[in-house]
Amino acid sequence: MLSRRFKFCFLVAMSLIGLQVLSADNAPVKFYNLRTDNAVVPLPARIPNVGNCTGMGRTIIDPNFKTHITRITDCSMAPAQQAFSIGDDGNNNLFSTDDSHLIVTAVTGESYVISLDPTATRLNPQPTSFAASKIMFSRVRPNVIYQLDGTQIIKYTFDSETDPNWAAPDKSVLFDFASDKCMGEGYQATWSAGLTIAYHDEVFGSAFSDSGGQGTGYHIVVYTPKKGCRVLDTRTMEITGQWGPTGRAVDKDGKDMTAKFTIHMGGVLLNPAYSSFAVMIGSGKDLDGETTGCVAGDCVDFSPYIWSHDGLSLNVCTLDACQGHSAKGYQGFATGVGLSYFKYDNFNVPPVELNPYGPRSSVTDIHGSWNNGGIEDKSPAFIVTSVAPAKIATPYPFPFYQEVDAADGNYMYRACHNFNSTKSPFFQVAHAIGVVSTSGNLVAFASDWQNTLGVDLENRPRGDVFVVKLNY
Repeated sequence: MLSRRFKFCFLVAMSLIGLQVLSADNAPVKFYNLRTDNAVVPLPARIPNVGNCTGMGRTIIDPNFKTHITRITDCSMAPAQQAFSIGDDGNNNLFSTDDSHLIVTAVTGESYVISLDPTATRLNPQPTSFAASKIMFSRVRPNVIYQLDGTQIIKYTFDSETDPNWAAPDKSVLFDFASDKCMGEGYQATWSAGLTIAYHDEVFGSAFSDSGGQGTGYHIVVYTPKKGCRVLDTRTMEITGQWGPTGRAVDKDGKDMTAKFTIHMGGVLLNPAYSSFAVMIGSGKDLDGETTGCVAGDCVDFSPYIWSHDGLSLNVCTLDACQGHSAKGYQGFATGVGLSYFKYDNFNVPPVELNPYGPRSSVTDIHGSWNNGGIEDKSPAFIVTSVAPAKIATPYPFPFYQEVDAADGNYMYRACHNFNSTKSPFFQVAHAIGVVSTSGNLVAFASDWQNTLGVDLENRPRGDVFVVKLNY
């Protein structure tokens, strides 16, 4: 019998060269040994016990999906018994490439690194000494973490042999976006979207504002080592930088962009050729009294704009199926519970539904994650389904309701319940946002575990991070 590791590597290798792997009866071979039906699966009558305020390391088996879920954080980890999550975006790389460490984030914004034993059923989570804000693992090296500190990209390199607790990393400044021919020396950032990193650490990106918080930003920036910086100003649609053409951004037909706006969020994609960003919905004023949201022209709400870094071209998907949160792959992105898959370079091609049961089979909101997709987007794309901020229906009305799932066009893989009540006062917990590891072996997600994890020192219900280990 083939080992689980050999089977996984074989399937990924075949996917990367574009081959569909078939079984003896010509059915597509499954990536995971998980449920792939479309039955409505309610929560078990008795919720598995993972402890109350404390319980780090407790592992349970989901009674319905037969996967192991380990509690990674608890109230002993941070001041004031804070709640934890994986942040607000499942597309960030929060697992090291060898699955030995995971970044978790307290609701105040401080992030912590947890060591894991990926070979153990219970994962054996242990906090390390390293903590910082806006950090992300290298997509290439398991012992490297990058941080966006103000406008600077900081690189931390760890030596687990001499410093197993990661207390004293080597620290260096990789680049400063507030520099000449980027956003300019003396640029004072008041908000940033956090650091985003392309597939092989070859491009770094973010979004910034110097005049308020989220929703006031208008600078999309990318840094390519040995080439330098490029900047897109979405209020003027001017592109500047140290390499590539400069001037007014143009649409897919080569005409000057007329839409001008501030952004909700943005950053570089897995594919180093592109950045993605979205219009800030609604209007207001920033600290300088300037209008935020759609400033001019016909702005497309809820859908991603794609900037091709090596030129002046911007593309936007105007189809309803493009709207909402997405799992961002290398070649394209998948939105909605149907995981409608669009290519970045051509929104005119009808999408492929990665969920074989279709887009109407589940709930209202998903946050996706596709760190495991490779350069051909062949491995399953992951979602954590949520009805937040709505109240959970009883009984569950649909399949894939409040679950951790994945789809590849052939199967909808069902990993576990997220055991979340959606009642948390913290967005990241209420929406049970999750992230898959690069290997595709582990998925971390936030949950309040049906409000059984105690409260913080302000008497607010807590949430914690859990990791489900996937079955091959």
